[in-house]
Amino acid sequence: MKNNIHNRERILSLIGSYRITQALALGASLRLFDKLKTPKSLKTISLELGLDSAYLKRLLDLFIELQLLIKVRSRYMITKSGAWLCSDTEGSLKDFAKLMGADWYWEPWGKIEESMRKGKSAFLLYHGKSAFKFMEDRVDAANLFHSAMNSATEKIPNMIKKILKKKKWDGLAVADLGGGTGSLGIQFALQAPGVNTFILDLIHAKESARREISKNNLNSRVSFIACDFFKPLPKKYDLIILRHILHDWSDQLALKILKNAKKSLTPNGHIVVIERVLERRPNLAVLLMDIEMMAMMEGGHERSIRSFSNLFKKLNLKVRRKKWPEINRDMFLLTAK
Repeated sequence: MKNNIHNRERILSLIGSYRITQALALGASLRLFDKLKTPKSLKTISLELGLDSAYLKRLLDLFIELQLLIKVRSRYMITKSGAWLCSDTEGSLKDFAKLMGADWYWEPWGKIEESMRKGKSAFLLYHGKSAFKFMEDRVDAANLFHSAMNSATEKIPNMIKKILKKKKWDGLAVADLGGGTGSLGIQFALQAPGVNTFILDLIHAKESARREISKNNLNSRVSFIACDFFKPLPKKYDLIILRHILHDWSDQLALKILKNAKKSLTPNGHIVVIERVLERRPNLAVLLMDIEMMAMMEGGHERSIRSFSNLFKKLNLKVRRKKWPEINRDMFLLTAK
């Protein structure tokens, strides 16, 4: 009987987990965790944020229970876990938390049953247009989406360099395809000083990407090129990186992206695909992301190794796979046969 009661409480907690998502999104939007890197009293925080102190205390109490904050001598401050929601933490989850709670991203979930009956994304059914079409018209939404997707890119350039084993990088052209505001492309330029990096994405990402490039003093070595990866790509590249791109699309459209990338490689060029993989016994994070793709992207889904292999085989691409536990992703090194 005790075990059954425990299971009931666990299920209740799962049902109510939307409250945690919204609370975290609120905390991130308020920059609460940034403000609590130094200890502060309830009165100080409420004055700084312009919030009712009694309501704020209830939010802070929840974050203490979630081990994101501690309270010492009537002052609140972040824990090591809470630091992941600070702006300046490497791999920060702040913008991801904001994205999950944004009204335009949150509200389509109410269409999930209709989505499953019609075989169309909940986002399309709610907004009347696909997620990427929506973001073409809403620059604020596009900026938040790209910021959320561009976190935790710092380790990736070195991982790619290890798998490629190139002795010379000077003068090579690297494309971050679907690179958004350019986090990965910029990191690559910073960690490989002789490389010329190109961030390729739709026009709505241009201004934000250029700001990031200028902020890092990389105008001479990093360029933004507005393009559609379903059409032939401009220029030729020694390396084309596709990070979290293919899972947004159906197999048919993923093949089109890969085909255009392959055509834009130099004779000895490589494509690197970075994605989650649906293993035989997939973990919860991958299964949840698969549901996310179903709800938010037209035809998007996570893929098994067999599914990836079938895609690459259709384009006659030679494949080498590398698992990277540090980023909980797989990396596929593709070369033309």
